[in-house]
Amino acid sequence: METRSHVSPLRRWVESILVWYSLFMVLFLLFRFVLQSTWRFISFLNNLAPYLFGLAVVGLVISLLLRRRRLSGVYVLVTLIGALWIGSALLPPFTPLATADDSASIKLVTINVYPNNDDLSEMVDWLDARNPQVIALQDLPEDSTALADLNDTHPHIALQEGRATRAIYSQFPILESSDVQLAHSTAQRVVLDVNEQAVVIYNVHLFMPLNDRDAQWTILRYDEKRRNEDVAQLLDNIANETEMVIVTGDLNLTEWSPVYNQVTEQLTDAYRRSSWGIGATWPADASEDFGAGYPRLFRIDYVLFTEPIEVVSSIVGSSVGSDHLPLIVELVIP
Repeated sequence: METRSHVSPLRRWVESILVWYSLFMVLFLLFRFVLQSTWRFISFLNNLAPYLFGLAVVGLVISLLLRRRRLSGVYVLVTLIGALWIGSALLPPFTPLATADDSASIKLVTINVYPNNDDLSEMVDWLDARNPQVIALQDLPEDSTALADLNDTHPHIALQEGRATRAIYSQFPILESSDVQLAHSTAQRVVLDVNEQAVVIYNVHLFMPLNDRDAQWTILRYDEKRRNEDVAQLLDNIANETEMVIVTGDLNLTEWSPVYNQVTEQLTDAYRRSSWGIGATWPADASEDFGAGYPRLFRIDYVLFTEPIEVVSSIVGSSVGSDHLPLIVELVIP
């Protein structure tokens, strides 16, 4: 039997990493669930939860191979917590979905276009090929003349007032269109006539969870305060609506953040209800904040809705020249 004094340097190094990572995960879970900390570092780590637990699974396998029983026990506990929190959300839905009915369905696409996207023709061609009935766009560049090609297929158009960074193109008549001021951002509120049924759509781009500090590292600027205030104001507005509501756009939050639970207490997440996996929509290409070369990590683009709307399907689309991927959702309006 190999004694501790004769353990190879490589094994000592691996075991040291395993011990420190297990301690890191225990502290993270303590702050996240027991202390319910809103410390910015913990809030940032919430977004990485699936990947942190993925590394914990790797740590469990290695600690078992090294026959470190106590260390393996810690990793088993961490992995079980991860399975309960993350695993169930990533599995396919077990409840039956709605069935599309042409007379009462909406095929909706939401895209954060990206303000530095200087060629919208690729996105327009992609949309023409899929022909959604409703298109919700955010973060439009100043030169959006290429979107005029959508006018023939989507004659009902609502643009944000002033410098239009949000737009809705619809095949359904638009009954009302206005801008709604949230705590730190502006949302588009549009009422559609869907087969003589009024449906309210909020087209949003919530405040990015960064503060105004002059710091090179994103983690030093990460701050959810203003984004969460936007969420609270949006939910208050929706609570006062008397018609069915769809919320679509870039919410700048992941489902692992505590505020997501507040959102889904009031709204149904179309992707999580009808699909599975992380469903990452960002970053899809070079980002103005993070540059190029990052893998697709986070799902921050959503379609959410109130009852009695139901969802048929949700699919993350292919790249259209933005740093976000489009989300294609089919809904049924009772």
